[in-house]
Amino acid sequence: MRFIGILSIVLILALTGCRQSVDGTPVSPTTNGVTITTATLVPSYRVSLTTSPAALTVGESIIVFNITDPSGAPVPTQQVQLMRAQGDMTHAGMVPVIEEARAGSFATDQAGRFDMPFNFNMAGDWNVSVTVTLTDGTLITGTLTTSVR
Repeated sequence: MRFIGILSIVLILALTGCRQSVDGTPVSPTTNGVTITTATLVPSYRVSLTTSPAALTVGESIIVFNITDPSGAPVPTQQVQLMRAQGDMTHAGMVPVIEEARAGSFATDQAGRFDMPFNFNMAGDWNVSVTVTLTDGTLITGTLTTSVR
């Protein structure tokens, strides 16, 4: 029992040393002995998600992915390798719905817009996590929260 108490104290002390400062200011990292004091913002790919139809009912629907590159330009169709969506109901006990679409199997009618079928198999509130894989291996993620009637 004494061993567990000592182990707990050691773990607490070790974890305390790994946290950020108390006032919310990030601890400054160092690179080759030089302290980095300002954050560098790196533009990233973005995905915005909607559904078609907008008012969902139980059954097959479409998740619409609008994907832009770091400059804000639409991502070309040939750059998208895989789209994956996992839908989870907001209440416990439901099996997730997982859909995937590989290059050439998703419909698109304009640059940067991709339509993927998704089966909302039950009425209720859903969280849908999506991952888009580009041909260069870049992963783009997003979340859609919606209700199905």
